[in-house]
Amino acid sequence: MRIYPAPHYTMGGLWVDYHLMTTITGLFAGGEANFSDHGANRLGASALMQGLADGYFILPYTVPDYIASNPLEAVSVSHPAFAAAES
Repeated sequence: MRIYPAPHYTMGGLWVDYHLMTTITGLFAGGEANFSDHGANRLGASALMQGLADGYFILPYTVPDYIASNPLEAVSVSHPAFAAAES
């Protein structure tokens, strides 16, 4: 198979920081959805390795760290969203 620069090299993905967070705070993108470690090149093992590296090594540390550093509001059963989901 001949490999050469082609349009698929620039198809990219979402911009992410070193923690795989997108430009929307709290939204993380892993695997082929982001434009990080392996760049826009989506040939064969590169796409597989992107998903494995993100899912196994990066996201398990960055997402809990984000959640721990941003306290969430307590939700009780009296919240209207709970009643809507329950019904």
